[in-house]
Amino acid sequence: MKKKIIASLLCLTMVFSMTACGGKNSDSDVDYIKDKGTLVVGITDFEPMDYKDDSGEWVGFDADMAKMVGESLGVDVEFVEIDWDNKIMELKSKNIDVVWNGMTLTDEVKNSMECTNAYCSNGQVIVTTDESELDDPSKLTFAVEAGSAGEEAAKEKGFQYNSVSSQADALMEVASGTSDAAIIDLLMAGAMIGEGTSYPNLKHTDELTTEEYGVGCRKGSDLASYINQVFADSYKDGSMEKIAETYGVQEALVEQKDATFEQSPKDSDVDYIKGRGKLVVGVTDFEPMDYKDKDGNWIGFDADMAKLVGEKLGVEVDFVEIDWDNKVMELNSKNIDVVWNGMTLTSEVTSAMECTNAYCNNAQVVVVPEGK
Repeated sequence: MKKKIIASLLCLTMVFSMTACGGKNSDSDVDYIKDKGTLVVGITDFEPMDYKDDSGEWVGFDADMAKMVGESLGVDVEFVEIDWDNKIMELKSKNIDVVWNGMTLTDEVKNSMECTNAYCSNGQVIVTTDESELDDPSKLTFAVEAGSAGEEAAKEKGFQYNSVSSQADALMEVASGTSDAAIIDLLMAGAMIGEGTSYPNLKHTDELTTEEYGVGCRKGSDLASYINQVFADSYKDGSMEKIAETYGVQEALVEQKDATFEQSPKDSDVDYIKGRGKLVVGVTDFEPMDYKDKDGNWIGFDADMAKLVGEKLGVEVDFVEIDWDNKVMELNSKNIDVVWNGMTLTSEVTSAMECTNAYCNNAQVVVVPEGK
């Protein structure tokens, strides 16, 4: 389980006072969304899952299911178009509450988000104007959505590809001749190409891959559990299938098992640290961030900032030297409360820990003896 020290706490050290909140479960995304009165849904233009109708309203199977969840929560639903490559960052920064856009449940997605049960099956297909060109795909350039399952399929097969901002843009690339072919979701291909569509001359191949869609929430969020219950209830009463029939995706539905909403228990690291009276900071000897002065006291930019946070919390600060390779284990076992040591925000770090906003720029350099 990730450590849950409040990521915005560092920002609070520059104000004159801190506010305290009580009553409701501070770790519940469901309570957070109910309190603000809006469920913010991150999407891209992706028919038949999320797209705008003639009046400019967001519709589609995913959009309508999101509206159903919003109604159940008693809140408004706001749809926000996002850069698909930045979906995890958008969630963590709370610009959106959920990614609900025909999202394939890849290992990367499941490691970075709290995901719902799968609700639709899907596959990746090649879209082209001339299937005979696919006899030698090594000579073709494929348009793919950046950060998508289609891009991953292109990488795995060694195809030359051009990343664009959405699957809709990938189709436009093929139609305009900018790219030779595209790799997109089967469900989108079924809705957007062929006779009676805007792309009557495009056709798709058999599936390159098979996959499943899920909804992504913040890591540890109880919203995923809430959505699972809505999925189970709507599948049982037939309302999910009715919405699916509206958009022609009923054959792709995945059976939903019974599910009961489990709200996040109260688990505040801030309360834990205040109750214990000490903030334990994991460090290594790393000047100018954390190092000992001639009296043996830990100083440095990171050390002094940690002391500032300790002062705001009203607790002592204890610095503990750790084996850097074991930093995640040290956090999870509660030997330390925080790793504060010029730590680079790699994907491994951000997947394993709840991280603050970036506060320093840095780079790696090569060090050689003088004269070489």
